[in-house]
Amino acid sequence: MYSLGGPPNPSPSPAADAEHYDLTLTPDLERCTYTGDVSIALSIAEPADEIELHALGLAFTSLSLTASGEEGTSSISRYTVDLKRQTIVLHLDQTLQPGTATLQLGFTGDMTDSLCGLYRSSYTINGEQRFMAVTQFEATDARRCFPCWDEPAVKASFQCTLVVPADRVAVSNTDIISKTTLASGRCTSGCAGFGIQQGCGDGALTAASILPTFQAS
Repeated sequence: MYSLGGPPNPSPSPAADAEHYDLTLTPDLERCTYTGDVSIALSIAEPADEIELHALGLAFTSLSLTASGEEGTSSISRYTVDLKRQTIVLHLDQTLQPGTATLQLGFTGDMTDSLCGLYRSSYTINGEQRFMAVTQFEATDARRCFPCWDEPAVKASFQCTLVVPADRVAVSNTDIISKTTLASGRCTSGCAGFGIQQGCGDGALTAASILPTFQAS
């Protein structure tokens, strides 16, 4: 399996499977950076001392794991980055038993001109250059935007919240569930779907099959 223009990418170990992602992304179009938080509902198939998932070019600000079952809760003692596999490995302080768990990760990233993941693009209105955030997630570049099990054959449900300036428009290829204006003057939009596909406009976001976008009004 290959990332677009990249090296072969072995699949992470099968101990954990993602069933649902609850993802929040806050882009900063002036600094060309973004912050994110993701809560991932996991199904644990076998005892595990570590969890491996895809991530590339991200910095992590928080990591936590809440497990259910008779064995109690496992904590993340540390994590390591495997650039060759394009993954992070979360090392647990005790063995995680089969059942369900919730993984919560905070992270930051840069929007570059790489045309991969969540990246920066520009357009012109009345001679004025403006910037937008756009995504290219196919086939395996969602990992450049947020930590996930980034394989075309791996399926999960997604809910995405986009926090954008009030003068921008957030667009999704699924129905918008709600829109809220925050005290900071920014707006949040929630959409039911999210996938790993190509997005376009002033801030497209997707994870192989869904698409939110930030666009100037």
